[in-house]
Amino acid sequence: RRHWQSIGHPTCYGRFVPDTEAENLRDGSYRIPKKGQSYENWMLQVTTKAVSSEVNVQISEFTLQNHKMMLLDTHILNHADFQQTRKELKDASDVASAEVMHTTNRYWWRLVGRRYDVHSWAPDRRNYYDIK
Repeated sequence: RRHWQSIGHPTCYGRFVPDTEAENLRDGSYRIPKKGQSYENWMLQVTTKAVSSEVNVQISEFTLQNHKMMLLDTHILNHADFQQTRKELKDASDVASAEVMHTTNRYWWRLVGRRYDVHSWAPDRRNYYDIK
């Protein structure tokens, strides 16, 4: 069971992170610049790297590593390789997910509130020759 705590910083009212996040995220001290840290690096840290999961009730948004929540694509939901997981999800027809990362040939989503990750690969088309 996951418990959420408010980020304890005056500029973060209505923003919640899981209690499994580091203490400096829950108390808001991650927003304090480190000695010698440039403004650019500080801004990058507080906007993209610091919090992995967050619920912002001010703007009704859930983000995971700064990626917004979306429904898992039906092609994946109906794929044969996903059916065992779908049974574990009690045959849910809509599954919320958030992108963790994507590269040229790989996609990675985290299923929201389910403690499952989904990886999908596309064929590598580099230097492909049809041998006949």
